[in-house]
Amino acid sequence: MVFVQKIRELLQALSFQNHSAYDAFVLVILSHGNKDGVYGTNGARTNGEPAEDAGFVLLDEITSFFDGSKCPSLGGKPKMFFIQACQGGDIKLVIFLLTGIWKWNYLDKFSICF
Repeated sequence: MVFVQKIRELLQALSFQNHSAYDAFVLVILSHGNKDGVYGTNGARTNGEPAEDAGFVLLDEITSFFDGSKCPSLGGKPKMFFIQACQGGDIKLVIFLLTGIWKWNYLDKFSICF
C-alpha cells in the first residue's frame, strides 16, 4: 500500500535514473482510480466515491515525470504506460489462473510496486 506522496517520490526517483542503455520505457501501475488518474492508499473510497481528502495522482502528472525535459535519457524514446485502475465500488468476480511463475530478476531495480 502506497500513499500518493510516495507514488510521486517513486516516479521522480525513476525519472532521475539514467535510461540511456535502453531503447524504450514501460511503466505499469495497478490501483484504483478513474479515467483521470489513480488513487494511493490515502484515497479511501466510500460507496464507490473518493473521500474528500482522497489521495489522487492524475495520469498527466504520471506521464509528465518521463518527458524529455524531466528525464533527458528517455528523450525521443517510446514510452508505454499501462494503468490498471479499477473503477467504482461494485464487487467483481475474481478468477485466478495459475500457469507458472514469471520472474523478471534483471528488471528488479526498475520495478515499482504500488
